[in-house]
Amino acid sequence: MQKFSKREALTFGWEITASNFVFFFWLIVLFAAFSFSVAYLGDLFEQQNILLGSLTIFIIAVVGGIILEMGILLITLELYDQKKPHYKDILIPKGYFFRYLIAKIVYGLIVVAGLILLIVPGIIWSLKYAFVRYFIVDKGLSIKEAFSESSKITSGSKWNIFWLSILIAIINILGALAFGVGLLLSIPITIMAYAYVYRKLLEGYTINTVSN
Repeated sequence: MQKFSKREALTFGWEITASNFVFFFWLIVLFAAFSFSVAYLGDLFEQQNILLGSLTIFIIAVVGGIILEMGILLITLELYDQKKPHYKDILIPKGYFFRYLIAKIVYGLIVVAGLILLIVPGIIWSLKYAFVRYFIVDKGLSIKEAFSESSKITSGSKWNIFWLSILIAIINILGALAFGVGLLLSIPITIMAYAYVYRKLLEGYTINTVSN
């Protein structure tokens, strides 16, 4: 069973962010520009009661958001592996789009169901399946395999992941309070911290797959 240090995870996040700040800056600008553009067009169509336009913007928001999310996740893993990332990497894992989308929906439903069941199960399940997305993008696993493998590597580490998540939430809140500018540092630090944890828990672990 692999363990990880919360301090080392955050320190790693800081070091990678500091050495790749310009890259992360433009990555965040890209994500923000996409989000604001979609929100603006969505409001515009809604005000004019253009249903088809609103539906189109919604689809673009979902598809574009998922592709950007997958790409950013892949980039964090490349940085952990000491590879030089490129902005075009955002489009590399698009072949797993539907698998990723369905897994994301299933994960959300599981967590919501757990929260309804007195909250605690929802927290436990959110931690248990925290790395489902990573297994799909990084290893190309099926949805079933991704949930199974995430459950295995997080066994015995859920409380550690929980407290790291609390620390990460605090860091991002502080970043937001700093007129939002602090998010330019806090967001890269926290996503790199999660990449660190995923890779650490995976060290020396053999993945059992049925198919790719």
